[in-house]
Amino acid sequence: VNVASRLENLTRDLNARLVISDDVRREVLKEGGHACLTGLHEHKAQSLRGVEGTVDVWVFERPKQLI
Repeated sequence: VNVASRLENLTRDLNARLVISDDVRREVLKEGGHACLTGLHEHKAQSLRGVEGTVDVWVFERPKQLI
């Protein structure tokens, strides 16, 4: 299962610019990339097709459009 592809598909469902797994977030933090994570917000765990259980995700949301 290509988890990256599944997370990319979630960007549309969650109206987000970027969706990453908590595993990726932890690896970025280990490497000292705290600044790279600015603006990401924890989102409820998501079910991904082909993945057993749920995946904890972090989301960089799209700005709300003004009408």
